[in-house]
Amino acid sequence: MPDQKLLTQIPIMSRSGQERIIECESLPDNPEEICNILKEENAQMTAYLRFALYYNINRKGPETAVTILRKGLSQARGSNDERIRLNNLLVSLYYKMAKNHKDRTQKSELLNEAIRQLNTVSSVSAQNPITWVVKGFIYLGQNDPDAAYTAFKNAWGLANHNIPALFGMARIKYLRQEYKDALKLYQEILRLKPDLTEPDPRVGIGLCFNKLQNFDEAIAAFDRALELNPNNISASILLATLELDISKQFEEVDVNDRLSNFVAAMSRATKVLETNPNHSSALILLAHGLFFQRDFKNLIEAARRAEEHTDSKPILAEAHFHQARAYHVMEDYKKALYHYTQAINYNENHLLSIYGYGQMLIKFGRYEEAKIIFETLRRQNPNFLDVVTILAILAANTALEETESPRKESAFEEFNLITKAISDNAYDNPEILIVKSFAIEGKNAYKSLQALNKAEEMYKKANESIPLELFNKKGNLFFKLGDYAEASQCYRDALEKCELLPSPQSDVRITLFYNLARSYEASHNFKEAQDLYNQIINEHPAFIPARLRLAAIEEFHRNNAKANDIYNEILEFDENNVEVRRRLAVNQIRQGDVRLSRRSLEMIHSENKNDIVASTALGSLHLFKARSLRQDRDLREQAYKKAVEYFQKALQKNPKNVWAANGITVAIAETGRFKEAQELFWKLKKHNPIPEIIINYAHVCSQMNEYNPAILAYEGVSKKSQHKDVSVLEWIGRSCYLLAKETKNLSKMDEALIWTEKALRLAPTNKLIVHNVALIQQSRAQLIGEPEVVQSSTELMSAIADVECAHRTFEYLVIEGPSYVNFDKEVLNQRINFGRSTVSSLESKLEEALKQEEIRRKKEEEAQERAERLRREQNKIAMEEERKKKEEFERALENQRRIDQQLREYTEKQSEIWGEETKKRKSRKYIDSDDEDPEPFHKKAHLGLDRS
Repeated sequence: MPDQKLLTQIPIMSRSGQERIIECESLPDNPEEICNILKEENAQMTAYLRFALYYNINRKGPETAVTILRKGLSQARGSNDERIRLNNLLVSLYYKMAKNHKDRTQKSELLNEAIRQLNTVSSVSAQNPITWVVKGFIYLGQNDPDAAYTAFKNAWGLANHNIPALFGMARIKYLRQEYKDALKLYQEILRLKPDLTEPDPRVGIGLCFNKLQNFDEAIAAFDRALELNPNNISASILLATLELDISKQFEEVDVNDRLSNFVAAMSRATKVLETNPNHSSALILLAHGLFFQRDFKNLIEAARRAEEHTDSKPILAEAHFHQARAYHVMEDYKKALYHYTQAINYNENHLLSIYGYGQMLIKFGRYEEAKIIFETLRRQNPNFLDVVTILAILAANTALEETESPRKESAFEEFNLITKAISDNAYDNPEILIVKSFAIEGKNAYKSLQALNKAEEMYKKANESIPLELFNKKGNLFFKLGDYAEASQCYRDALEKCELLPSPQSDVRITLFYNLARSYEASHNFKEAQDLYNQIINEHPAFIPARLRLAAIEEFHRNNAKANDIYNEILEFDENNVEVRRRLAVNQIRQGDVRLSRRSLEMIHSENKNDIVASTALGSLHLFKARSLRQDRDLREQAYKKAVEYFQKALQKNPKNVWAANGITVAIAETGRFKEAQELFWKLKKHNPIPEIIINYAHVCSQMNEYNPAILAYEGVSKKSQHKDVSVLEWIGRSCYLLAKETKNLSKMDEALIWTEKALRLAPTNKLIVHNVALIQQSRAQLIGEPEVVQSSTELMSAIADVECAHRTFEYLVIEGPSYVNFDKEVLNQRINFGRSTVSSLESKLEEALKQEEIRRKKEEEAQERAERLRREQNKIAMEEERKKKEEFERALENQRRIDQQLREYTEKQSEIWGEETKKRKSRKYIDSDDEDPEPFHKKAHLGLDRS
């Protein structure tokens, strides 16, 4: 078809069979008129196609072209191939309109219409290469490169010189970062069509060379593309980008070359904008150059125009980044923060935007958020020295905020040294590493420990004495990381250093003993820990932390009375120690002495209304009281109200008091407002994922019959305790049981049995768990016996075994008597009777199931026998056919041999006759030489041959 850009006339055939010429300049903007003319002339589809192409290219109207194509498909005559061509062009136009549309809804509708049209043309012909190419670009529009590549490859298989298919395959290879393969495909396009300039494969070749770090070849490819087509915008933009990059290479390129490349880049961008003032890539390039010229006003204007005229996320990210850094330099930090954020939203891997965003966070005092940003950047770019320096600053600031100890002060004083060492990656001074470790300890204990280990190596290498502070700090870090054995060794090493000092400091020695005892306690070496604590107390009776740890060990072993004795001893030294009085009151609650505990807490609260711990504990006591008042509704409500008042007081003093918030939420749940409690527990556990709150959340979910989230929450808590908490295991089993009963789900019932049996293994004497296991076994059997459940003989036998096991358990619980259990014997007997009837029902079903399985087995065996007989018969028939074919082949071979033999005999005989005739002719030549009219020799020979 001729190039539509060069057309001035379009011919069509009229009804009379004569050619009618349509002048292109006189064509109306409204396509309905030309469609009516084509209809009147009964024009073929090819005419509609010509007009659609003309309108699309010369009138810039894909919508108009779509109208013409739709009319052509509905009212014109044409072959199947012509219909396919119209459909394919229609799909391409819808895809083009979708790609260029900014409104998401309209874009989606246009893309869906393209897909519908594509399905139509695919149903007509699945082997049309153009259709496969169009499919490929549609898949690309849907962000499915794998399907797109398959489509392009199919198109290439149907037509080996299909250039659009090669372009599509090359583009996908490029997107997959397979640049060498993409380069080969672009080069193949150029080989097949060396004069192609729109689209130009040289642009793709240049892009691939650029990614492969072959910049000279890339520039050569772009230059060649511009030489062949000076209006190639893509080549201009890409070449300008490379030139701008060269202009920023301060060390590698001299100033004159950098300046000339900068000028060339800006000139190209300006030239593109003269042709298309809203070309987004050119505007971004211009903004880039304007930043170095410090022309921020025009930079922001260019970036905004780029933002307005594109929907490409990478370009939008660049537009916002250039605006952000302009505002950054202009010190308009709010706008800079906004645009850095927008840039990251469009491209989450835009490193310079992330770096700028982190800087803005520091400007606004959001240091913790900034640390996270820069730690991420450092992991991605370990050699980004600016990031390392900023992290060092943030670490030192954090260190000073956490404590006022002299060591932290020295971290600040030596900060410049730390920064230089980190930036140069030259940690040649162990003191720097120790200070660095102190500075980053709160952020990353592992890195802090690594710094100390490296410092220790340096001391050893220099044959210098290792400071005991290093061993003590290493012990603290190991303790923090849960490696108590290593912590203990470090504290022992520090104590050895301390003993070797000319004048050991008493407070340092006691601190090291205390730290060592804490590491023993944490690793459950309680005897060693208690010995050390007692040693400290003997030397320093007023060292209260050691006594508190002794009390904590007694509490751990449920020796509450001994713990109370220790607390009373401490109060003899310091009767006004509020912390000890609080602990004593809480321990009294554990012992069940609620009145004494309440009196102690109320005394503490009366002395200090702002005591948060006392307020929270008093709230908990009133919660306990409310639960015990089940019969008296009014008193129960008053107790809940009082509990909430105490919790609210605690929250007023500390809005982050988790236990007070938890107490209020528990009160809400226990007064029946489950939905509200569920939402509050969800928020609490989101910010404070401690076991108590997660369990409360799970309880509320279970109460609301939302068993799945309850099970997930319980399982999370159980995992943290290594599945050793009996109560949590019971709660998981109960929730699975209730869910199984509700949904009649056998697998959930099996899970309920597994979890409850785990609890029983940990607490084999717990009669309640024994009862629950039996109850689940009986319920499981009942569920298997349900008519809608598919029942195999194996399952039914398992169910019968479960019921019989549960039957024995219930009988055992009845016999044990009320002195051991609190179960209702009448209910247990009912369960025993129910079990008997269940067994009877299951046995009858088992008998029926066995019969059915036997019938199915016999049918399967018969079917297998039939199949085997059929297979043998088919094999026999096949073998017989094979035998016949073989015999026929042998007969044919024998016939061929016989014919060949006859031919050989015939040939030999003819040779003999020919020899005899030759001899006769030679003899006659001399004998009959005087004959008047001898026959010609060749004629005689011929006659002789015929006679034979």
